[in-house]
Amino acid sequence: MPEGAYAAHYNGVKSDDSEMTRVAETRPPTEAGEGDDGHMVGEARPLVGQIQRKSRLRTGMLMAGCIVLGAAVGSLVTYAVSTLSGSSMTIPSIPFTTPGGGERGVSSASVPPPVFSAVWSGEDRDRNVIFDELSPAEIKCVLAHVGKEMGVAAVYDPTDGLNYAEGPEAVALYHPLKSEALQYVDGLTDTPPPRYAKVTVVREGRSAPDLVEVKVGPIEGSRDEPSIPAGSPITQLTDDGHITYTRRPGQAVFNAREEWFVNRTLAELEEVLTESFGNVWPQFDSWDPKMGVVGGFLRADIQSTDASRISRTLLMWFPDEAHEEVAFVHPVPLSFRVNNTARDPKEWTAFDFKYCGQAGYQSAAALLAAYRKSTLSRCKYTFTSSLTWDMTRGGYRGQDEIKAMKEKATVARRLAENRRFEKECRMKYLMGSSTPTMRGTELFLQAGPKYLFGGQQVSGLGWDFFMTVRPSRGLDLRNLKFKGQRIAYELSFQASHADYAGEGHEQFFYADEDYTMSQWSANLIPGVDCPYDATYINFASWMQLWDPSKADWFVAACVFTHSSGSSIWRHTEPFLYRPSGLAAESLVVRQVATVGNYDYIMEVHFYPDGSAQVMTTLAGYMETHWYHPDFNPSGKAYSTIVHKNLAAPLHTHLTNWKVDLDVHGTQNRLEKTMSKVGYLDAQGTDQDGQLSAWPADVRSTNPLLAKASPPPSKYLKEALVTHEGAESQWTMDFHSPSVWRGGNAHATPI
Repeated sequence: MPEGAYAAHYNGVKSDDSEMTRVAETRPPTEAGEGDDGHMVGEARPLVGQIQRKSRLRTGMLMAGCIVLGAAVGSLVTYAVSTLSGSSMTIPSIPFTTPGGGERGVSSASVPPPVFSAVWSGEDRDRNVIFDELSPAEIKCVLAHVGKEMGVAAVYDPTDGLNYAEGPEAVALYHPLKSEALQYVDGLTDTPPPRYAKVTVVREGRSAPDLVEVKVGPIEGSRDEPSIPAGSPITQLTDDGHITYTRRPGQAVFNAREEWFVNRTLAELEEVLTESFGNVWPQFDSWDPKMGVVGGFLRADIQSTDASRISRTLLMWFPDEAHEEVAFVHPVPLSFRVNNTARDPKEWTAFDFKYCGQAGYQSAAALLAAYRKSTLSRCKYTFTSSLTWDMTRGGYRGQDEIKAMKEKATVARRLAENRRFEKECRMKYLMGSSTPTMRGTELFLQAGPKYLFGGQQVSGLGWDFFMTVRPSRGLDLRNLKFKGQRIAYELSFQASHADYAGEGHEQFFYADEDYTMSQWSANLIPGVDCPYDATYINFASWMQLWDPSKADWFVAACVFTHSSGSSIWRHTEPFLYRPSGLAAESLVVRQVATVGNYDYIMEVHFYPDGSAQVMTTLAGYMETHWYHPDFNPSGKAYSTIVHKNLAAPLHTHLTNWKVDLDVHGTQNRLEKTMSKVGYLDAQGTDQDGQLSAWPADVRSTNPLLAKASPPPSKYLKEALVTHEGAESQWTMDFHSPSVWRGGNAHATPI
């Protein structure tokens, strides 16, 4: 191994070949705008410095990686990947040592209630606050400024003009340059980088509509009472036309234009729809609410290009508004594509209709004509729900968060909910038995927090870092140090993609961060999402109301300590019979993101040995297709049949974490050390599988070896990333384990 300080991840051979790991090359520190981010809306995201993990998914699968981030100079860091089905978490009730000595169980009085972070106290929360995402007040301040200076509305409204903010990053923090940020957080200057916001603007008023990103600020004042100086310039970050109008952000519900167009299209098929599926269509006078309702949305289609925007309808049935979550397991066997390139929905077209597995109809009129002439096979399907097989039972079931937000979306209500949670937790402990118990799936910690928390600065088990949640991508950790030494500038969730198999018409793809990896979630549930005595943290959200000018706080993340009941390291001295070891305790940062039918549980575990482990667990409801052996028999080849007329399509989830390593400085490089099997010559040169002979002195003393070759040996072979770009990426090879190491080759080893 070359000398220096390194961080790396290990790619071991797995018995399950359904999971692959790939790491792109690390890049030198950049001074580009957006510092460590760099990509623009609508562009393919760079893979530089990111860890991509790919696994064929079944609901409930856990994808986990381990990054050992040793702080000592010359340390080695490993990354491992594993796949576990049926993920679950158990917090064991183990004894702990009291100040007076001895071990005992945990009494109710010894377990503190949950801790909820204050909503912007206005106090200085350490220099790392420069990394924090915008507060609701800052978001509203920025929107007011761009509205005044650019005529940009917070949401689309034809009466207010044709320029509006849009997407999960409609208003987000504009990251300072890394060099400037490090100067400030390291105390080399007392002047913090100016605080700016990035606003994504859809410009429909142009002859050639497009999207632009603009930088707004500086934002001054406190987080709850911000201001932008009058006359502050607004800087355009992207060129005109660089982000085409076809790449405008989408939504997970029909917006006004989409709803108008879809309803007009379905109206042409009223005869087909009501006779085939019943009075479940709210667009028609025949709708019977007792029979349920059909809803849906448009999603991006694989036929889309920069020149044309193609969307595909997804129609689903659910019994009533109180049980909308079952919709994803009640698909309606009707779909069509929409060319919605134009700004005016009157110019949109619907094509490629598919009815009960029968495709090829290029208009609603063509499908209706075939239906009336009986040149297609008619199907009748009655939607019903017993709310048993299609819905989770038991556990915690919260209130209607959207309804509550519409009634009173204020900080006061959020804090009132926090106090209610705290009261519930106190009662559970004080009125329970003498020791905490596992009640269903509720989580309890045994000894309270073993970390310090101020604002979003976390310190525990030797680790120090700042945490925040980005509006589009979710969990983001900055300035990570172990025992006082910076190991990484950034460790953050970047993206989650899902590819679904099927016939040409049925294949589809989700880029979940384009919806949002944070803002559709409701408040975390103490005792379910996190232990009761975790620390719960508020962040801003507006997408539940589709209006960033109504941004509000919600409880998005938590911090707690966790014991696995095992050990990180242990050994018994064989002659003295003296055991020693280190318990596998971790400091956990967790965030839950809901994206339509899926829930992503993203977390990072920090261990006292200098290692860190990233995890992404998936939960929620599967997305399904309608299936009938007489109408679409090929659907079985792409899916698992999970219920009558219901197929769960084969799909792949790709989750992506970014690690910007700063091991002993910012000048890091990426190495690959491969484990090979073969032969080396006397100088240690790889013989590329050529057989070698035993040495002459060995052959002379042992005639049996004269015609035999020595057995091959394992050996190590190293390589460096010599250039950036797609060609320099390394793909995991399960037949050849390797260690990928990022670090400073010029550091002095211990």
